[in-house]
Amino acid sequence: MRHDLHSSQRSSLSCLFYCVYSVVLFVLSIVVIAEGSHHQLRLLKIIRSAFVKV
Repeated sequence: MRHDLHSSQRSSLSCLFYCVYSVVLFVLSIVVIAEGSHHQLRLLKIIRSAFVKV
């Protein structure tokens, strides 16, 4: 019972993290498009690869 509660809390937390990450990624994408800078595009790829590792 306790384990189920913990796992559901963990899944909801990861869902919240994913939602926040999606918003951040969306904002970064807009910034990259607006700036048109290769440096920021590289930064975006680094952040994306870091998230995939997690």
